[in-house]
Amino acid sequence: DQRRVAKFLGRMAQSLALSRQFLQMRQDAGAGTVPALSGLADTELAAGQAEAAVRTGLALVALLEGTREEQELAHARLNLCAAYLALDQVQPARCMAVQGWKMAERFGMQAWWADYLALLAALDGRPQAAALLLGFADAAYERTQDHREPNEAAAASRVRQQLETSLHVDVTQALLAAGALLPE
Repeated sequence: DQRRVAKFLGRMAQSLALSRQFLQMRQDAGAGTVPALSGLADTELAAGQAEAAVRTGLALVALLEGTREEQELAHARLNLCAAYLALDQVQPARCMAVQGWKMAERFGMQAWWADYLALLAALDGRPQAAALLLGFADAAYERTQDHREPNEAAAASRVRQQLETSLHVDVTQALLAAGALLPE
């Protein structure tokens, strides 16, 4: 429905403007910009501005590397990986995933990462691995009574679309079920 899409895009534009204002206010006040940059990268990606999300993500990762803010760095790497995947840039996404997955368990981010690892596998031409990871993510969200945020939902949707074209529905269902049984 076009009205629903227009309403969503209007909300995203408003969210993006607010995120940018928040960053500017923190900069003007001489306050730390980590929370504002993190929110901005996530919002840019949700608004379909993946290139801007990559730029913001790179700045945020550079700001956080070498600090004690490990949880924020884990989130920054997740968002940067997501932005690279939105642009189908598999190699830089893989580099972020290698660094970020190591921190996923410590900060309870396995389900979020599994969505992006599934998309990475799908874009890499490994649909079986993508289905297993998506099944793991589905089960992890259910187990923790969590839900996918817009960017994770978009990644999972892309994986499902890829699976529809690359695997028979019975094979996909079996792999999703097997993925749900994978240990964290």
